[in-house]
Amino acid sequence: MIRSILFLLLILMTSTVSAQIFELYEMDLYTKNKDTPPIKNGQYADINSTLYITIDKTAIAESIRNFTGTDTLSTQILEDLNIVLHNQVEIMKKFEEYAADPTLTTLNNLAAPINTFFMEADNYPDVQKLFNTYSDQYIQDYTVAQRKNAGKDGVPYLEEYVFVQLSKKAEELAKFIEDGIGEENVNFILAGKMSTNTGSRDIKLSDDFDNIAATTYTVSRWQTQLTEEGKKQMEQIGQLSTSLNNLMQANSADIKNFILSSFGAVDCLKDVEARLKTIPQTVATVAPELENKILSVIEAPYIQASALVDKYKTSISSASSINTIELLEGFSSTLSSTADSIGTMVSNIDSNVISVLKDIPNNPEIATFITTYNACKDSLIADKNKILNIAHRLSSIFSTTQNAANAASSISDKVKRLSFNAIPDESYIDLKNTGQRANGDKITIRAALEQQDTSSNQMITKTIDRRIFRVQQIGLYSRVRPLLLLANPRGDGPNIDLADKRFQFAPSYSVLFKFGSRTSKALNEIWQPSIGVNFGALDFNTDAVPEFSTALEFTFLKDYFSFGYGYNFGADADYFMVGFRIPVGTLPLPMFNNIESTEGLD
Repeated sequence: MIRSILFLLLILMTSTVSAQIFELYEMDLYTKNKDTPPIKNGQYADINSTLYITIDKTAIAESIRNFTGTDTLSTQILEDLNIVLHNQVEIMKKFEEYAADPTLTTLNNLAAPINTFFMEADNYPDVQKLFNTYSDQYIQDYTVAQRKNAGKDGVPYLEEYVFVQLSKKAEELAKFIEDGIGEENVNFILAGKMSTNTGSRDIKLSDDFDNIAATTYTVSRWQTQLTEEGKKQMEQIGQLSTSLNNLMQANSADIKNFILSSFGAVDCLKDVEARLKTIPQTVATVAPELENKILSVIEAPYIQASALVDKYKTSISSASSINTIELLEGFSSTLSSTADSIGTMVSNIDSNVISVLKDIPNNPEIATFITTYNACKDSLIADKNKILNIAHRLSSIFSTTQNAANAASSISDKVKRLSFNAIPDESYIDLKNTGQRANGDKITIRAALEQQDTSSNQMITKTIDRRIFRVQQIGLYSRVRPLLLLANPRGDGPNIDLADKRFQFAPSYSVLFKFGSRTSKALNEIWQPSIGVNFGALDFNTDAVPEFSTALEFTFLKDYFSFGYGYNFGADADYFMVGFRIPVGTLPLPMFNNIESTEGLD
C-alpha cells in the first residue's frame, strides 16, 4: 500500500512535459508552409485558422517506456527467436522424409539437419552461445559410455538434446516477450480545452482524434517499443509459429503409427504371462525340491508380466486416439513407465526365474517356456528400444517444439490489436469548429499518458507535452463599438448654444479598424489601438433634436479611451472629441473578417 502511494506521488510530482510530442503550425490556404515556425507556448494563432499538427510517435514510444518503467525490447531478441523458429520449421519439414520409413531406421538422420542448423548459427552469436552452453550441459548429463551409444536406451544425440533445450529456450523467450507486452495498456490522450472570460470547455480537435471515445487512444506497451525491423520480425514470428503448428499436426498421424509399432510384443507377452502361471505346478511335479525356491522367485515376475500386459492393452487403446501433439505430450509419461516395466520384468526373469529353471532336468514344458520367453524377450527389448529411442525422443522433440510455437503464436496475436499504429502521424485542427471564441481566449492542447496502477486501482496520468496559446484575429479586422462621446465645438457659431464649459455628452457608435499581432502581447491585449469613424447624435443648438455628426477617431487601451476630430452636419460646426467605452459587447463587420466570431466583453 505504501509503495502504491509513493508511486502515485512520484507520478503526480513528475507529471510535467517530458518530450516534444507534437508540433502545431498555421496553415496557409490549407497548405503547410515549411518556412512558418511552429506555434510555441505563449504565442498567438489566427482565430479563424486551420492548424496543422504533426505527431512524433517515436517520442511517444520513449515517453511510454519511461512512464511504465519497462526496458525497450531488443530487436536482437526477436531475431534470435526468429532464427530458432525458422530452423524448427525446416527440421520438421525434413522429418516428413524420415516418416516414410516404417522401421524408423533413418530417425537418427534427424540429427543431420539439426546439426546443419547449428553450424549456420555461427552467424548468430546469441544462438551459438546457447548451443555451446547446452553442449556442455549434455556432457554433464550423460556419461562417456552413454554418449557413445547415443540413440539407444533413451539417450539422445547431442544435436537432438540441444535442439530440445533450444526449443525450451524459445518458449521461455516468447514468454519473456509476452511479459514485456503485458495485459495492461497505456492510454495516449490528445485533448483540447478553451478558456474564456466566462469559463472553460473542452473543444473538438479533429476527426482523427475525436472518433475514439474520450479522445483516447489505447496504446499497447509492446508496439510502442518496436522499431520497423522489430515489426517485421514479429510478423515473421507469427508466420513461422503458424507453419510450425501446422507441421506438428500434420505429423501427428505418423507419430501415432510410431507409438503403435512400439507395442508389437503384446501377443507373446500374454503367452509368457500364461506360462509363468503354470511354471510352479510343473516344477512341483518334476523337481519337488525346487518348488519353494521357484515359488519365491516366480511371484514378482508374474505380477510384473500381468501389469505389463495391462499397460500394453491400455497404451494401444490410448495411442489409437492420438491425433494431436498435446495428446502425445500427455502420453509421454506412459511411454517412459512402459519402458521401465519391460526392463524390470526382463531383468527379474533373467536373473531369477531362468537361473532356477536351468537346474531342472530336461522337461518339455520348461524348455518350451524358456524358448518362448527368449523369443518374446527379443521382441520386448525391441519395443523398449522403440519407446525410448523413437516414441519418447519424438515426444520430447515435438512437444517442446510446439510449446515454443504456441508461445510465439500468442505474442504475435497480441500485437494485432488497435493501438500505437492507429495514432495518425499528422492531422488538422480547424479553429472555426471550436465554437464561440474571442480575441485573447486561451487554448490548451495536451498530450498525456494514463495507466491504471493495479496495486492501488488508481488511474495514474502524466502530461508529456502541452501547448498553451491564445487566439487572435491577425492583421486588419473591424469592430463596431458603442461609445459615450464628449464633444467640444471649435469656435462659436449661430447654431451653437452651449454653456460656458462648451462640452457636450452624446451617445455614439464607432466603426473601428484594428490590427492583430502574431507576436506582441502588449498590442493585442493592452493597447489595442485602432482607427475608425465615429457616428454621433450631438445637439449643439440644444433644441432637443439630435444632429448627425461624424468624426475620425483613434482609440487605445482596449477602446476605453478615444480622441478625434469631427464635423456636426446639423450645426455646421467642427469639434474635438473624447470617447469613453460603454460596457456593451461588440459586433464584427463582414469586411476584414473571414468568419463571424462573436466577441463578448473584453
